[in-house]
Amino acid sequence: MRYLLIVLSLLVTVSVMGANKFAVVDMQKVIMEVQQGKKAMSKLKAEKEKKEKEINSKKENFLKKQKELEEMMKNPAADKKKAQQKYQELAQTYQMLQMEAQRMQQELLQKEQTAAKKILEKAQVILNKIVKREKFTMVFNKAAVLYYPPALDITNQLIREYDKAYK
Repeated sequence: MRYLLIVLSLLVTVSVMGANKFAVVDMQKVIMEVQQGKKAMSKLKAEKEKKEKEINSKKENFLKKQKELEEMMKNPAADKKKAQQKYQELAQTYQMLQMEAQRMQQELLQKEQTAAKKILEKAQVILNKIVKREKFTMVFNKAAVLYYPPALDITNQLIREYDKAYK
């Protein structure tokens, strides 16, 4: 709410100052649709799939050992110390799987954020050129705007010029 009031007061102040030209850009769409963004997301997706296969393989191995333990526990003649030891090993394996899966997610998220940051930095350079050329007073990120006429959206223009500049 506070952010909205600041934006509204800024718009009122700017509109009092004279002729204004506004634009809106969907920066999330820019990240996902520029060629570098598509390549980065494709690479990250492949890496994620590879790591998920590794984790799934380890999970299958864990489930197999868990089933063996269950069978061992059903046998009344089973060595209780061995069963207890196997149970502790499984608990430790489970914890390690959980931590590995969490670490993998954090790594991928960090790589995604790094790739997005690089694209946003380059997009800002292109956006600055568009702003100067088109003489925009302000450009808003679509995520922060509740309504705008579709004609103010320069997202596709930014994507085209980005791809042209960074082949």
